[in-house]
Amino acid sequence: MERVAVVLGRSADQAVDPDEEVLKIGFDSMLSAELSKRLTASTGLRLRANMVLRHPTPRLIAEHVTTSLAGRGTR
Repeated sequence: MERVAVVLGRSADQAVDPDEEVLKIGFDSMLSAELSKRLTASTGLRLRANMVLRHPTPRLIAEHVTTSLAGRGTR
């Protein structure tokens, strides 16, 4: 949730509703690409910029990243 807040231009400690659709809180294609880039840099995962369309809330994005990280360890 922290990375979502930062990409939106908020401070890392400002609350982001984990269940609100990211498109409704201000995400566009540029911010989606920026979030993907930041998450890729911090996790080492290959994340597509369109992941916000497939996982439209901060909670679903976090679950996707967590699941992907867990799956990477089993390969």
